Amino acid sequence: MVSWICRNVRSVLQTKPWRLWGVSLLAGLLTWLGGIGFVGVPAVAFCLDLALTGSLALLFLEAYRGNAVESRDLFTPFRREQLPHLVGGMAWMSLWVFLWFLIPVAGLVLGPMKLYAYRFTPYILLTRPDVKATEAIQVSARETQGYRGKMFLVDLLIYGALILAALLLTGLAQIPWMGPLFYTLLVVVVLLAVFLIPLFTGLIRAGFYDEVQHCLEDPSYSTRFAPPTPPAYTPPAAGQQPPQPGTQYCPICGQPAPKAARFCNNCGTKLDGSTLG
Repeated sequence: MVSWICRNVRSVLQTKPWRLWGVSLLAGLLTWLGGIGFVGVPAVAFCLDLALTGSLALLFLEAYRGNAVESRDLFTPFRREQLPHLVGGMAWMSLWVFLWFLIPVAGLVLGPMKLYAYRFTPYILLTRPDVKATEAIQVSARETQGYRGKMFLVDLLIYGALILAALLLTGLAQIPWMGPLFYTLLVVVVLLAVFLIPLFTGLIRAGFYDEVQHCLEDPSYSTRFAPPTPPAYTPPAAGQQPPQPGTQYCPICGQPAPKAARFCNNCGTKLDGSTLG
C-alpha cells in the first residue's frame, strides 16, 4: 500500500499543484496570525487552529483524489452547520491525546500510538457527518488497525532522512574553508523542508485514508497492493530435447536453471543445488 500511495502522490506532485501548495502556506500563515491576534484569548486561537487543520486535511484528500482545489475551499468547513462539529471532534481528539501523554512513562509510547490511531479523525468529521464528534476517534481507531505501522514507517523515513541530511551537512560544515558552502546547503534543505514537507505529508496522510476506505468498502481492492504472482512454469512439450546435464530445477515452480544460478529466474526462489539433474 505504501508504494501505491507514494506513486499516486508523485502523480499529484507532477501536476505542479501550486494552488494546493499556496493554500497550505495560507493555512499556516492564518494559524500563526490567529495565535498572535488572539494571544489574550488562547481558546479562540486553539479553535481556529483545529478548524484550519481539519479544513486543510480535506483539501489534501480532494487533491489526492484528483479533484481541483480552490483557495476558497479552505473556508468551506467554517459554515455554521459544519464548524461546531469539526472543532468539537478535533478538540475531543486533542484532549484524549493529551491525556494519554500524561500517563507516567507509558505515555511516551501510548501518546504517539494514539496520534496514529486518531489520524483519520479530521477526514471522518468532514466526510461523514453522520458520525458524532465524540465518536470520530473511535471510528478512526478501528479503521487504522493494521495500518498504523505503515504510517509510522513513512513518517520515520521522511523525517529521519531530513534529520540525517541536516546532521551530515552540519558535520561537513566543520571542514575548514568549506563551512560557508555547507551551511548554505543546510539553509536550503531546511527551507525546502519547511515549505514542501507539509505538502508531501499531507497528501500521504490523505492517501492512507482514501485507500483504507476503498479496502473497507471492497476487500478485493487490496489485491492491487500485492506483488505480482510469478508466471507458472510450463513444462516442455513431449518430444522436445531434455535439459542439458548439470541443470538444476526450482523446488517451487519447477523452472530449469543453470548449475551456477543462485536464484530462480521465474519466481526468485533461492537455489541450493539440491535438484541438480
